[in-house]
Amino acid sequence: MFLDRTREEIKTLSDLAVRQDYFALKSLPHRNKGACKIVGTHRLAECSEEMERAALAGDDDRIRIALSAEFIAMQRVEEFCASLVVVQI
Repeated sequence: MFLDRTREEIKTLSDLAVRQDYFALKSLPHRNKGACKIVGTHRLAECSEEMERAALAGDDDRIRIALSAEFIAMQRVEEFCASLVVVQI
């Protein structure tokens, strides 16, 4: 559930960046940051925080960099989750 929702949010952030919707680019990462901290994906939380700061500044270059970093962090979380072995008792 977290992975699916976060994947969708990254796609949404990309669309918002193209439209330069700085208000939404600030709001969505703020909500996501808390969820990331709860599940322990601290790098994703850091990326969300940087996106929030970049949107507040209206800095398109920082927004693109933050979005790229968030995408990479999400890939690493997905790879980690895929490597887990589930044991049923």
